Amino acid sequence: MSTDMNDKTKSHRPLRGVQTIPPGQASAAARNCIAAALRRGGLQQQAKNLVAQPDQWRSQYYRHFVALAEASAAGGGDIAVEMAQSGLDAIRDHFSFRSCDGNEHPLDQAANMLLNGKQNGDHLLHSIVVKGSNVQEHREPELWYRGKQHHGAAIRSIVADWIERGIVEPTFAAVVEELQQNPHWMDLRDKHFAIIGAGSQMGPAEELLNLGATVYAIDLPKPAVWQRLIDICRKSSGTLVVPVMGDKLARLPELQSRESTTSSSDAVLSTIAGCDLLEQVPEVTEWLVNRVAPAKQLVLGSYVYLDGALFTRVAVATDAITATVLQRRGPWGRSPGGVALAHLCSPTEVHFVPAAARDTAVQRYSEIGVHSLWEKPIEVLSGGRYLERNEATTVECTSGTNSGRHFYVQDSIVWSQGPNYSFAKQLQKWRLLVAHRAGHVCSATVAPATLTESVMHNRLIAAGMLGCAVFGIEAFEVPSSKAIQTMALLWDLHSSSSLANPANHQSEINWPYDIFIQNACHGMYFDEAPMMQCVKSEYQCNVTIFLPDHSDCHTVAMAIQRTYVQ
Repeated sequence: MSTDMNDKTKSHRPLRGVQTIPPGQASAAARNCIAAALRRGGLQQQAKNLVAQPDQWRSQYYRHFVALAEASAAGGGDIAVEMAQSGLDAIRDHFSFRSCDGNEHPLDQAANMLLNGKQNGDHLLHSIVVKGSNVQEHREPELWYRGKQHHGAAIRSIVADWIERGIVEPTFAAVVEELQQNPHWMDLRDKHFAIIGAGSQMGPAEELLNLGATVYAIDLPKPAVWQRLIDICRKSSGTLVVPVMGDKLARLPELQSRESTTSSSDAVLSTIAGCDLLEQVPEVTEWLVNRVAPAKQLVLGSYVYLDGALFTRVAVATDAITATVLQRRGPWGRSPGGVALAHLCSPTEVHFVPAAARDTAVQRYSEIGVHSLWEKPIEVLSGGRYLERNEATTVECTSGTNSGRHFYVQDSIVWSQGPNYSFAKQLQKWRLLVAHRAGHVCSATVAPATLTESVMHNRLIAAGMLGCAVFGIEAFEVPSSKAIQTMALLWDLHSSSSLANPANHQSEINWPYDIFIQNACHGMYFDEAPMMQCVKSEYQCNVTIFLPDHSDCHTVAMAIQRTYVQ
């Protein structure tokens, strides 16, 4: 989750990097890309209004993401993928890459810039290896939950409770069962992962290193981030591969062996490691294509996040890199050096929820329970603005292989996250849909609401996260979420039941968005009876529940903020 800021408050770096056309217009660029997808879905008038009415974007943006989902459902799987491709194609017209000489380049040309000829090594990223010292032979699923580390039957019992409460989709039980039956799936000593945003709290770098994997880390050149990653690796059984620009490496004789072996060289390495995705699209692409696990299967995971309009730009940069890497290396399991993709979806997006989840939400809303003591009065006193009924919209498909099937569209967008966040997440889904249809393994299920630093730095959202248990929704600690998502990722890479792998199916998946829902751990967002936050008007209305965990008091204090949207 995130908070959003106006584009005008952001500092733009015009000298080099991914830019909107014209610079500083992230909102306009996002609207045009969404409009392109809407037009392909048959919503020409809505697309026209979206582009022509920029003043309504900040307060009404959620409607267009809902419309994208509904048009995809009405058109069927082929139309859904074509809409995604149309959105991606529009990126080229509204974003560009400015090189050091000030020239503007299309993003696809920028990503290929260092792949089409011999280049000076000082201008390329080079690899420095850091090896872990821990020897771990036995590997099995582990889950940190509510202050304890759990194994074996204890994990199965916890997951069964989650399924009963609607915290995870029922298919997650098979994830745990198959991983426990196949512990070799968790032996990653010969597996390679490139992690964009390796220092992210929600990224799986630490878990993968502890399982023996080789992790090629990509993150900003921040010494504290790299020192933490290096320290994690040293205590693990894995290998960390760190990117360093050639001109920096040439000045450091202690790293000429391309391996850091001492604490002093680790300290030096942390000061020169890293790269900037916004400014170094050509360098990062060249590294991933030519220097990262050549001729070996690679999982490329993206867990990068920035606030506001920067999230849009870094998502576009990551997409340009991803598209080129997929094109150059080919699909996982089908070509030497093949690539699989890994992402995390947020519970606070627009989702296609299973029919069972929709029915459960409707049933829970009609039931009288302890939650009703405050839920019903709040809804009535607010005139329906707060805690509205959570009932997914039913859309009937009218064409293609899904004709006659009903889909259930749930708007779980949290208004205060802002349009930049929603657009960046939609862009990621577009790439995954297109890549999956092209034969690439795409592991991208829904991750639960998690108490990360990026969430908790906003006091209002943090209070809501801590109080969401009052409504039956579970917000997870970071170690719990990371363990859950690592299990889901490894299952997707190995299980013949996974929808993430197109090779598991004799024909194309009828409904492409299913890859995001299988094994989803949404924390009960799909099944909750009332919507925790209703902000579907010209006003922002946040209902925040404060539950002081340091007190035995059972009093619930409710803070309501009503802020007019300019």
